[in-house]
Amino acid sequence: MKNKLSILFVFVSICAAAQVGIGTSSPNATLDLAVDNANAPEITDGLLISRIADFPLSNPGVDQNSMLVYLNTKVNRNINGTATDYMSGFY
Repeated sequence: MKNKLSILFVFVSICAAAQVGIGTSSPNATLDLAVDNANAPEITDGLLISRIADFPLSNPGVDQNSMLVYLNTKVNRNINGTATDYMSGFY
């Protein structure tokens, strides 16, 4: 009986998919952030992405594919022999 329950538990946990809602009890995506009043949002409504003042010296690896950061300041970086200005914004 224990083996059957263990197998059932493993099967159910593998098949289960979760959605998380913050500010909502019925999320419409894997992560759903909702505000109390979309027509008159508060100053604290929103999501803060990691903010950086400079890029790392080494490039991110494959584990960081699709990573999002916000560069606070303008950065001039020489990559592959080409000087490039990176304005503040999302990268």
